[in-house]
Amino acid sequence: MPRLLKAAVLAAAALALAGCQKDFTAVALTSTGSLVQFTTKKPTSINSTVSVTLSGGVSGDNVIRMAAQPGTNTLYCVTAKGYLCTLNVSSGAAALVSTTPFTQSLGSGNNSVVLSNPVLSFDPVGGDLRVITVDYNLLVNPLTGALDRQATKLAFDGSDTNNNQSPVLAGIAYQNPVSHAANTTLYALDITTSSLLRVGDQNVGSGDSSINGGALHTIGKLNTGLGNNTGFAIAPSDGTAYASLQNSSAPTLYTIDLKGGSAASIGTIGDGTLTINSLVINP
Repeated sequence: MPRLLKAAVLAAAALALAGCQKDFTAVALTSTGSLVQFTTKKPTSINSTVSVTLSGGVSGDNVIRMAAQPGTNTLYCVTAKGYLCTLNVSSGAAALVSTTPFTQSLGSGNNSVVLSNPVLSFDPVGGDLRVITVDYNLLVNPLTGALDRQATKLAFDGSDTNNNQSPVLAGIAYQNPVSHAANTTLYALDITTSSLLRVGDQNVGSGDSSINGGALHTIGKLNTGLGNNTGFAIAPSDGTAYASLQNSSAPTLYTIDLKGGSAASIGTIGDGTLTINSLVINP
């Protein structure tokens, strides 16, 4: 096939694929404490911006990450000092679920552990919020705001090609994020290897503890860099995975191939000056 004809065919295929993708409303949390909304087909246009305000919390505390609860689509957030809160997408108001941080039981006495760059996503099978850092693999009860379980710290599986690497996760997202899902798979974006990973087994059902076991399995390279300023979410209605990635560059919205790991750029988010820490895709 002549080169120009081949290029035209590939371009047409890309346009056709883009036309087949659904257009979802995305909500992103920025490092400066704002909620911004845009559509997945046109991320350059910010449709709304509200400032996040935390009430009833400890002086100097702030919201650092968020995730959506399957079924209700209620936004939950985690503060820098380890409190669980709910977050109103319209007003930006954040309210504590409990006046006791879920990290308190991780420390000694009443001294809570400060979580470094946590990533979170709701388990659609068990219902808890999973919170992961370099040192912890936690399950938090959304009703009480208390720690339900401290699971095994994450590490690459002994048979994985990256078993000599130390993972640093920038985002996690459960597949099949719907209420009372029969099974799910937990995916993760790793800074160390710039790869898409799987945590535990595929299609984990009720009573399966493989995700709590913390074993990481490499799926494939993202073909782009990433850092701690990352958002990662899977659309509830069609299973498309989206990520906001930036590594010394403007925040860019990507789709992530959950089978091979590759990232495909959709476009810059906003005017390119935002720093995004969390991403939610509305149903």
